[in-house]
Parts: sequence; C-alpha cells; structure tokens
Amino acid sequence: MNDEFETAVVGTLADLAKVDRSTTEQVRASISLLPDRRSSRLSRIGRSISISPARRRPFAVAAALVIVVAVAGFSLLGRYQAQPVGPASPTPSTPSVASPSSPSITATPPPSARPTPTSTDRQPQAFPETLPVVYTGESLYVAGWSPDGSKFAVLDEPRGSASAPSIPKVHLFDRTGAEIGAVDASEFGWLDSSRFVILRFEVSPDPSQTVQGEHAYLGRIGSTQLTALGTYDWIVAGPSGAVALIQPWAWTSTLEPQYVVVSAGGGLSAPRSGYPVAWSRDGSMLAVVHITGPAGPSGVGSRPYGWLEVVRSTGESVASARQIASDFTGPVAFSPDGARVAVFEGANLATKDQKIGVLETASGRLTTIPKSGAFTWASNDELLFAYMALANDSASPTDRILSWSASTGLLTDYGPGNLVGASGGGTVVTGFGGTPSLAWTTRSGGKTASGTLSLGDGPWMGIPDAAWSPDGNSLVLIAGDGMVANMDALLFQP
Repeated sequence: MNDEFETAVVGTLADLAKVDRSTTEQVRASISLLPDRRSSRLSRIGRSISISPARRRPFAVAAALVIVVAVAGFSLLGRYQAQPVGPASPTPSTPSVASPSSPSITATPPPSARPTPTSTDRQPQAFPETLPVVYTGESLYVAGWSPDGSKFAVLDEPRGSASAPSIPKVHLFDRTGAEIGAVDASEFGWLDSSRFVILRFEVSPDPSQTVQGEHAYLGRIGSTQLTALGTYDWIVAGPSGAVALIQPWAWTSTLEPQYVVVSAGGGLSAPRSGYPVAWSRDGSMLAVVHITGPAGPSGVGSRPYGWLEVVRSTGESVASARQIASDFTGPVAFSPDGARVAVFEGANLATKDQKIGVLETASGRLTTIPKSGAFTWASNDELLFAYMALANDSASPTDRILSWSASTGLLTDYGPGNLVGASGGGTVVTGFGGTPSLAWTTRSGGKTASGTLSLGDGPWMGIPDAAWSPDGNSLVLIAGDGMVANMDALLFQP
C-alpha cells in the first residue's frame, strides 16, 4: 500500500472505531506486515505474513484487519504501478555474462580516509538514539549479515514521487557499523563475505517497450562489474550464503512455481518445483511450499495455500508435511540446528484455526501448537512467539510472549510483549510495537545478563531473524515509522 493509503486507513480507524494510540500502532504494525512493505514485487505474488505482533481490541481491531487485508490487493496494484524503477541497463541474452556497462557498487573510502558525514552526504539522524546509528534513511529494512559475520546490509527504499522516482539502494557496512559501499538494488542476498546476489527492477532502454521486470545480478564488493543471472521475481537468502531465485510466477496461476539455487561459484541449478521460503542456518536444507489450493474468496485469506517440504540444497527431499494448509507466504523458520522447522498453519485469517506447525526434519513428525503469532527460535528446542488473539478468542490473554518447548511439548508464558526477536544462541529481545523501550536478556556460560534500551521510536516492523549476526552477538534494529518520517538503523551488541 502507498503511504497515503496507510495514513488514511489508520486515520479512519482512529475516527470510526475510536481506538487509542496503542490500537492505532497495532494496525500500523499489521499494515507493515502486508506484502508491499517489503518490496514492490510483492504486489505480484501477494507475499505477506498472516500474523502480526499486535495487541487486539475484540471488535475494532479485528474489523480493521479485515478492512486492511481485503483492500490490500487493490492498493498494492497502485503502488506497484507507481514504484520507482532502477537505472536502465541492457539485459544480457544469456545468464552469467559480465555486464561491465552496468556499474552498481559505490565504493566507500576506508575508515581512515573517510570524511565526516555531512548533511549533504547523509540524511540527519532521525532520533536522539542511545545506540550507535549506522544509517538514516526513509524506508529501511535489514538485508542480512554475511556468512562470516564481518558485514551486514541495509536496504533503503526512498519514498520518491511520480515526477522524481526513487531508486532502492542497499548499503553495506562492516561489523563496526562503518559503511563500506552501496549498490542499487531492490533485493539482496549474501553469497560469502565479499560476493552477493541482487535484484533490480529495470525498464527497457527502448521507451516504447514495457517494463522488463526484475533482473538478478552477481556482484562483488570493490568492483563495479556485475554478472547477469536472468529474470526472477524474488530472492530467498540464508545466513550461510545460500541463495535461491524464484522464477517469474503469477500467484493467481494454478501452475507450480519454480526456482533455482545459486551455487557458491555463482552458477545456477536446473529449475525445481515449489516456492522456496526459508533456508536452514547451515544452508544444507531449504523449506519449500507446494501450492495445492487456489486463492480463496476475495478479502481475508485470499491467497494460495499449500503443503511444506524440506529439501536438501541439492534438491533431494528430506521431510514433508502434506497435511498442512498454509498461506504460501506465511512465516517459516528452521531451528538453529536444523532439526525442526516451524511453519504457520491456517489458510484463512478470518477463522480461529490459526496454528503453528513444527516439523522434525529427521523423522517427518509434525507437532501442532494450538495458538499462533510471529515466531522465532530462542534455542534448538524453544520457540517463542507473540500471541495474537482474534476477536473470537478475546478471552485469551494478549500482549504476551509464549514459549513452546520441543522437549516437553508444553506451552508456557514467557513474559509481556507483542514483539520478540531471538538470536537462537541465548539472547532474546522483547517489547511492544510503537514504544521505544525494549528489554533484552542473554544467557551464556551459565550466566545471565539483562537490560533495557531505547530506540527513540519503537521497531514497529519487528525484529527479523536476518537482523542477527551469525554468532548472535550483534543485532541491527530499525527505529521509526517509514510511512511518515525517516528511520534509523542501529547496531546493538549486548
């Protein structure tokens, strides 16, 4: 949805439903998890997260969610048509052809030679943060850490305008937060500590031609040359440098989507069936959704659904859960050791049957958690999620983080909050969307440390797993609401 639409929705809810500030922030958080908040291409495939870490009033917020999701398709189309495109560049006729005429990486001087940023070099810091601010931009997203943890990337999607379209750019930083380069791209995935795969939304140099689509390139830090990989819709990148590219696919189609895997050398596998959604941490396994059901009735829950399969990076099947009927874009996450994969169950947002399924990759055993929410693995056997109570489940507690143990099968209360992030190695951050204060705890070597931190403005878009460094010792947080003002990217090292 475009900014004007989101503002109108929140304003209308505040006026008609008479919701307070906390409820308004909840709806804004729900909007942020809809398809277009991540990338313009999502409007083509209907990508979204079906659950949100938001506190819900029994009637007002439930109605708001129905309104937001029901009109999402129309608003997404409008933003997709108006989305800025990247610089024009010729499309190579075959994959893996060097494109020296398409420079994309802007080298940044080393720290010793780097001038102090000025207002003309970078936008002013958005908030008086207590944490180090590594970048300030308009709409920021964490694009992930390199496999060795030496670098991280942040995507900035400026709002732009119809007369002055903006160009999405990925900014690259070393582990200390010093910027080391930038590349024009709308999607990004690391292959190793110096090479990456990007997508660019490009148009034909011939003004009489229509938009060509998303083009994938292989790039390297310190070089302005790119290697063309072809036309694809989406990048699915893992923390170990594993990358899959989804071939162009209309999400309303009854045909099975296909994808390719990028090898460590930059080559492409043969096309494989399914929609890839998540990599294991070591890159040895990939979770894939196979579409079995068409889009439902218009409105809530109107996206295709399917069953989950875990395959090796080479394509061989490891385990599957054919009994799952899940929105094909729902959240999926491997446990740190890859022994389990959690997936959102429930093809319709309007019903009460939303659950979390946990598939064991060795045995194929599926366990169902009878509640749902945005989830993350705190350890190999503990899954945390911000419980979301629907209007028809108003008797259940809200604003709570729940913990599920794979060892005991028990579901317990972890603490207050409607957003949670975990490194998987002992550090957990919790808080409330729309508020600037977060609580953190870390356990290591039998010792526990804890504290609070202020972001200046709450991380209303949550704490994605990709924001954690591979060793779990660093976290990139995004503060602010890109819908209305600038945002800060912060580096937290507990």
